[in-house]
Amino acid sequence: MKENCLIGSIIFDGGKLGIIINEVRYTVITGEKLVWIITYEIKYADGTMSLIKKDQMDKLIKMGKITILED
Repeated sequence: MKENCLIGSIIFDGGKLGIIINEVRYTVITGEKLVWIITYEIKYADGTMSLIKKDQMDKLIKMGKITILED
């Protein structure tokens, strides 16, 4: 299943404007399972950077704390 790519998306996050500049995918071994973790790298207009895991990003978007700005 192909997911929507958020790289290049402009976001509004708690009063700060940012852009998602990278998506990092890696696996973690938990017991006998491999679990894919997706993390977004965000650069903000004020020069700061942040890493947010996909599940947390989804939760913050659903709660209205982060907004993805559309065209």
